[in-house]
Amino acid sequence: MALNPDLIIEYNAVNDICWLYFPYLEKNTKWWRRLLRKSRFLNAWMNWNLLPGENAIRTYFENRTIRNLLAFYDAASVMKVPVVFCSFSRPDLKFLNREEREFLECDLQHIWRGKYVTLESYCQIVDIYNQCLKDSCKRKGITYIPVAENHHGGLDYFIDICHGTGEGIDKKVEIIFDYLKTYLPCQFKAFEMYKSDANRN
Repeated sequence: MALNPDLIIEYNAVNDICWLYFPYLEKNTKWWRRLLRKSRFLNAWMNWNLLPGENAIRTYFENRTIRNLLAFYDAASVMKVPVVFCSFSRPDLKFLNREEREFLECDLQHIWRGKYVTLESYCQIVDIYNQCLKDSCKRKGITYIPVAENHHGGLDYFIDICHGTGEGIDKKVEIIFDYLKTYLPCQFKAFEMYKSDANRN
């Protein structure tokens, strides 16, 4: 807030999911699920069934990440700074071949603390987070930009489970820009005039 921004665009989820929710899962799971997850076979083929389920995951995000984001929005509103929230994109499984899926499974397990979470389950968790965010924005009348809903790709868009390639980043920027054009028409009109003058010079 000390920077006196004209607009704040929030785009994040992976840090809360991997660095906060995954450790929470390891500590707050019923004993029989913890026991079954020790089997690599069962953990791979029954992973979603060994997680607490959609309602429990929604409750976790609503009581933590989403609550914090809404508090952040309220603090910005006091300062009359507009805030928009973006859904978080993730690799689209249907665009991945077997080798690419194995690469991302390894990345998730060894880099992003997903020891007991498969790539498919991670994608479902991200989707649940996005739905929680969308529902909360709708209730509060906050601008929500559907980045994930319009950002579909495999390793052409992603270098790991969350970071983008140049092409993937360009696509995200394009999605956000298209939505903000209607949200901030005056600012974008001035930007287009600036680009036009720059091109003439």
